[in-house]
Amino acid sequence: MMQINIPPDAEASLRTKAGQAGFADVTEYVLMLIQRDEPLSEAENAARIEAAIDEGVRSGVYGIADDAFWERQRGELKRNTARPSDS
Repeated sequence: MMQINIPPDAEASLRTKAGQAGFADVTEYVLMLIQRDEPLSEAENAARIEAAIDEGVRSGVYGIADDAFWERQRGELKRNTARPSDS
């Protein structure tokens, strides 16, 4: 078993983030971060992409991503990120 010394301010931050993410303790949260950092195989990446596509299709919200779609997305992004001085 490995033990790591963490400064008190970093420990408080880890405890907060672990709790917000629904983990029972900091150890579970840190293990998840380590696992998430591990590179995935090509097959694992493909499986994740397929799962995300399936989830999107099951959501019932889908359509054609043509030029008009992307133009609307850019316009919405600009409106949502505009600062008051940009108006």
